[in-house]
Amino acid sequence: MCYDAKRERIVVFGGWNGANRFSGATLEWTGEALVRATTTGPSARDGHAQAPGALAEAGTLQQVARMAEVTERAVLEGAGIRFFRVDYGGGLHQRRHSHDYTSVSLVLSGGVAETVGRRIAEAGTLTVLVKPAGVEHACTFANRGVRLLSLQIDAALLSSLETRRATLDQWRVVSNPRAAAGLLRLFDSAASGEFVGGERDAVVELLAELAEPGTGGNLRDVPRWLHDAEACIRESFVRPTTRQLAQRAGVHPVHFARAFRRHFGHSPTGYAAWLRLRRASEMLVRNVAARRGAIALDAGFTDQSHMWREFRHALSITPGALAALGRPIEA
Repeated sequence: MCYDAKRERIVVFGGWNGANRFSGATLEWTGEALVRATTTGPSARDGHAQAPGALAEAGTLQQVARMAEVTERAVLEGAGIRFFRVDYGGGLHQRRHSHDYTSVSLVLSGGVAETVGRRIAEAGTLTVLVKPAGVEHACTFANRGVRLLSLQIDAALLSSLETRRATLDQWRVVSNPRAAAGLLRLFDSAASGEFVGGERDAVVELLAELAEPGTGGNLRDVPRWLHDAEACIRESFVRPTTRQLAQRAGVHPVHFARAFRRHFGHSPTGYAAWLRLRRASEMLVRNVAARRGAIALDAGFTDQSHMWREFRHALSITPGALAALGRPIEA
């Protein structure tokens, strides 16, 4: 297995002979599947072709190739704390495992489903994943791949926080702007070189943001009528009013608003604004070359200035700074 820089693909069991003649045994990972190469192009690798055998049909090679598509790069390493950028290949599944550190990760694009015991939680763009050290978990990453920021905290630093550390004692998913903003600020400071020392203060500030209520990613107990209302907000370009949503659900507007906030961590209006931010963030990270004005309109903002104001207000970061944090890791 090797990475073919010319094609920007992982090549498994194969190559090309010195005469650039197809060996008949080259498989390339496209991001979704292993396919047999049919055209020339990579540099010669004479003598490196191997027959993949029955493993290809069994799907083993697909998993191997996906596992190879995990790239991480340290942004900053301090006393008891580390900042990492991590890219996961599309469709990757990681079996149950654990870490010897506590992690707080922010999904910049894509999504991941994590399983702990019999519980499954899904995390999408701008969602925060909190994992205490030693928690066994399995992960399945979205087919388009996942990009995230990961803050790793050693036990020694965490134990020194005493009363505030309980916020990181439970595995959970947090979806609210303050939690996302807290991690984005930390990574932006680390990436720009402004983060010098102050590890303890940084973690304490983050704990305050994570204490803010928000949806926990496991929404199985949400009533059907509330699920339908959330889907209506998510799928409608022009959001219905709270009264219209309550009338459609057959409940009083006050009861509707309270139930919606209890289950989704936002008012209906705030939830619509949060979805706009998440849509825009996904597009900014996925396509850094796209015009910001087009992204703003596609995400549901009135214009680019509206998007800029909402990013600064909710996330304390500009769209451009978020796109910079989400640039692909170079091989």
